Amino acid sequence: MIPDLHIEVVPVGEVKVPLPRYETDGAAGMDLRAALVEPLPIAPRARVKIPTGLSLALPPGGGGPSGRGHG
Repeated sequence: MIPDLHIEVVPVGEVKVPLPRYETDGAAGMDLRAALVEPLPIAPRARVKIPTGLSLALPPGGGGPSGRGHG
């Protein structure tokens, strides 16, 4: 059995966003929303930082990007 994972979530910034949630049945992870005031055009193959409006505190070993296969 996998133990429950407790994540502290704190809203940050001026744009209010909903908490992450599973939007698709069987999803492996929760969906985040972008904390944007207006649309942000992204050129093909470009990399940009998108604010989430949230600060997450994961416990040690609690997950997060591994740096492999992302971005």
